[in-house]
Amino acid sequence: MSDPLPDDTRSTLEAAWADEPSAVGAAFGPYRVVRLLGRGGMGAVYLAAQEEPIRRVVALKVVRLGLETKPMLARFEAERQSLARMGHPGIAQVYEAGQADGRPYFAMEYVDGVSITDYCNAHRLDVASRLALFTEVCAAVQHAHQKGVIHRDLKPSNLLVTQADGRAQPKVIDFGIAKAVQGRLTDSTLVTELGVAIGTPEYMSPEQAEMGEAGVDTTTDIYSLGVILYELLTGALPHDPQKLRSAGLVGLARAIREQEPARPSTRVTGLGARATTVAGERHTDVMTLRRQLSGDLDWIVLKAMEKEPERRYASASELAEDLRRHLRNEPVLAGPPGAAYRVRKFVARHRAAVGAAAFVAVALVAGIALATLGLLRARRAEAEAVRQRQAALAEARKATAVSDFLKDMLSSADPHNQGRDVKVADVLKRAAEKAGTAYPNDPALEAAVRDTVGATLQSLGDLPSAETQIRRALELRQRVLGPDHPDTLASRNSLLEWMQNNDQLKEAVPFGQELLAARRRVLGDDHPDTLVTMNDVAVAVFQSGQADEGIRLMKECLERRRRGLGPVHAKTLLAAGNLAAMYDAANRPDEAEPLMRETLAVEEKELGPEHPTTLFALKGLAALLADRKKLAEAEPLTRRALEISTRVSGPTHVDTLVVWNDLGLLLMDEGRLPEAEAALATGIRGAEAALPKGHRFTAIFHRNHGRILVRMRRFPEAEKELLAAHHDLLAATGDGSRDTQAAVRRLVELYEAWGRPAPLAAWKARLPKETAAH
Repeated sequence: MSDPLPDDTRSTLEAAWADEPSAVGAAFGPYRVVRLLGRGGMGAVYLAAQEEPIRRVVALKVVRLGLETKPMLARFEAERQSLARMGHPGIAQVYEAGQADGRPYFAMEYVDGVSITDYCNAHRLDVASRLALFTEVCAAVQHAHQKGVIHRDLKPSNLLVTQADGRAQPKVIDFGIAKAVQGRLTDSTLVTELGVAIGTPEYMSPEQAEMGEAGVDTTTDIYSLGVILYELLTGALPHDPQKLRSAGLVGLARAIREQEPARPSTRVTGLGARATTVAGERHTDVMTLRRQLSGDLDWIVLKAMEKEPERRYASASELAEDLRRHLRNEPVLAGPPGAAYRVRKFVARHRAAVGAAAFVAVALVAGIALATLGLLRARRAEAEAVRQRQAALAEARKATAVSDFLKDMLSSADPHNQGRDVKVADVLKRAAEKAGTAYPNDPALEAAVRDTVGATLQSLGDLPSAETQIRRALELRQRVLGPDHPDTLASRNSLLEWMQNNDQLKEAVPFGQELLAARRRVLGDDHPDTLVTMNDVAVAVFQSGQADEGIRLMKECLERRRRGLGPVHAKTLLAAGNLAAMYDAANRPDEAEPLMRETLAVEEKELGPEHPTTLFALKGLAALLADRKKLAEAEPLTRRALEISTRVSGPTHVDTLVVWNDLGLLLMDEGRLPEAEAALATGIRGAEAALPKGHRFTAIFHRNHGRILVRMRRFPEAEKELLAAHHDLLAATGDGSRDTQAAVRRLVELYEAWGRPAPLAAWKARLPKETAAH
């Protein structure tokens, strides 16, 4: 539990808020404040309600009056753009950021849970269960670091645990928000935003305490994770909180930098009478707990809390993997490299075999043989551990370099200095221009930056700019790392995705199949990266007209992800949604609808209604219901998808434009033709403004607009639309693709309705024989 707030800190906090009016009942954008959750030095957190366009409660963080300076607002906007890139079930979602009367606010997922320490103690989780829960936190932190976002204030009160279907789900809250609402380290950071006296200094790294914002990188979060792990295991903090709070900033930095914490196993026995309570909360006794912590866990915790950042774990995933090694009785990276330690681990993993050997009369000979075998395996394990360590360090160096580079670019984007709104795409384009000179002697790091910039530009819909960065990253990696290096294969997958988004399906299918074979060969069939490529190739193959092969590949991808990631992982759900969409497009609705409904229900619960994967499933179900003429159910789902996509992705994003198309077709089926034409016209205007000329989606919108015009008996206009759509689809996807054949069918329908037998016969001849006969 936390110590109470010191009187001087509480007085300072209360004075800061003395003139602040109550916000209860006030509106910030679409959010109306219900009640105060807590206050800190920089802002307040409220429980707020949103009524429209969807009903939900949120946690609303509002900056205190008087702190809305231009530099802070610029940092706020830059951080909002970073946060928008994250999507992980272990990170509380940031729904929206905005300003009301000049005061910035964040609307976040309201997590109705308790801190990870309180949850573990209340449920008397044993050490193994605590470690398993903690590794899920590490996965969330790793996801954020890969997106270039550092938390900077990890502590138990920012790690909340909820229960869903009897399973504990940790959620990291306030990710990156400290950077948006705080400048340099001040005394105000001694109190959390919720006014809970956890005391940030206890979880602060030496470089953060000493240098403030300038010294913070991903290893700072690793240090904080180490402190949290220390507390989860021992029930105590590594440094005395009262002494830290009373030392002032200079004394605080000196204490964290110079004082070595006791090993966790030693700390437990030093708790005196409280040790029995702590052990009981871990479902054991004091001596057993000490024995469980001694060795591996001592080393792992202290390695995460090393004073020098470069001596810590290189990444959150490396820390989590070492904990999993401990749980599997395998050698840990943090352990001493001695052969005796490796042999002890071997014996622990093969205890039954070793025990049986003790009864053999020739125990001496067998013992020597076993020891020799153990030593050989230990040496191989040690070599593998070194290799993994080197790979992890290289990956962390790359991730940190990319994070630092993009963080610098974002922090330079001050809209007040530039006199206009700064868009993340503009910042990324400037970053790409500088990438070539930022790493003149390190092409691998330049490639990492360009790959990240290219992927982000692609997600924003700027395909021409994305292509330049993706191809340059691939060129650098092929030259420096070789064609089969995992990073080179990752760049090839980025190019595959670009080909699909840019309608180059003729090139995408063979390119993707070759890449899939390479990833299977280099990484294995079940590697997550292999399955990313399998998913993309399945989509490309299906879109090119090979429906059965596309469905087969997507089913394999789904089955492998279910086995490896579990049924509720976001990537598993994405594959399920893709498979359902394929069933629908292949006219197999009885397989598509139940899979779509099941997938959407799980995604709304596990990922939230605004997650991209959830939105994809929502649109898919709405389209399927429309195809099956369940129009009364389909229309509200389609409009809900349109509202969410417009708000989350923007009005001209491809995802939003596709929903306008779906809405137009639905309204056509309902006989509301003027409304249908207006919806398609909106989609066409957006597509022509946002997408390259001749883009497949634009052609599909024109094709569907022509279909509506046929219904309205405006035949000359329909002919113009449909001929242009067929021309563009033929160029983009080929004569045998489903999209091109659909354009041919629409032209047949036009000339039948128009009563023009000559062109009708000509276009009928271009249909497959079984279709034409039917």
